[in-house]
Amino acid sequence: MRGTWQGEKYQKIAEQLHRSEGHVRDVASELWEIISDVLREEVNKSNFRSAIERWRFSIISSKFKALLNYGMMKLSSERQK
Repeated sequence: MRGTWQGEKYQKIAEQLHRSEGHVRDVASELWEIISDVLREEVNKSNFRSAIERWRFSIISSKFKALLNYGMMKLSSERQK
């Protein structure tokens, strides 16, 4: 994952891990499948980083919305007192 995040080729990743390029491709393929299932979108080596960044943004966005909703409810209940 780190090598892909940094934009490295499978060949370089394989060299760093002392594995064959074919092995790295096979493991990566399984990884993309798992991540695709979790994120509910097609993920591969070329869009991995952008897919994770979109996912992180959606989490932050949803937490921010929940915080805003909580704040608005709290203000509303305080005004009614």
